[in-house]
Amino acid sequence: MSSANAVVSEEPKELKFYALISAFLVSMLLLSNVISGAKFISMSFIPGLEWVTLSASVLTYPFVFLGGDILTEIYGYDRTRRVIWAGFVVFIISTLLIALVGIWPSASFWDNQKAYDEVFGAVPRVLVASFLAYLTGEFMNSYVLAKLKVLMSKNKRNQNSYFATSSRIVSSTFVGQFFDSIIFFPIAFYASGKVPDSEIPSLIIASWLCKTAWEALFVPITVPLIAWLKKVENIDYLDTDTDFKPWHIK
Repeated sequence: MSSANAVVSEEPKELKFYALISAFLVSMLLLSNVISGAKFISMSFIPGLEWVTLSASVLTYPFVFLGGDILTEIYGYDRTRRVIWAGFVVFIISTLLIALVGIWPSASFWDNQKAYDEVFGAVPRVLVASFLAYLTGEFMNSYVLAKLKVLMSKNKRNQNSYFATSSRIVSSTFVGQFFDSIIFFPIAFYASGKVPDSEIPSLIIASWLCKTAWEALFVPITVPLIAWLKKVENIDYLDTDTDFKPWHIK
């Protein structure tokens, strides 16, 4: 790794927390996938948001982006790209296994097949929407954060300040969640009969803003955590010469 691409001059021998943060991202992705159809939640307890109804995954999916933010901010876009693809592969495998369990013959005493199908069953278009939204949203999130970090590196004194780091996290999430929401809802529900087409725009906006706001609430914890991890790992990667193609994996 050249000194032009990182604050440290040598490649660290061991990345102590890279695997743990990667596992966190993938775990949150799997959890979001499992609960996305298990329950829909209402925001009616918040004045002015009585009209908002969202999948329960709105509470967990922002942590997928949070994991991507932490990985990109510390380890760089390339290492994050590997984790995004790893999450995608695990996403597909888990979806196939859930479907396999669903079609497997049930035990004679078990009579909850209908409930299983209702909670875990997914039509193909919803799965396609989920896959495309995840990949596009995550790559846009990581790309925007990496580019903003390079831009802010021109002011070396303040590039790692609380304001600079938090603005990168929130801005990249704002963009990433926009693409995630605007891809998922039309593909999954337009002309499906499950959701009125007239409600799709409001679902996009509500999901986009709620997920962004939910992650923003964790900024006071995330920024100090990133600063500590950079110090412990002795790395603060800067993607000045990175090839940002999603499919380019070294």
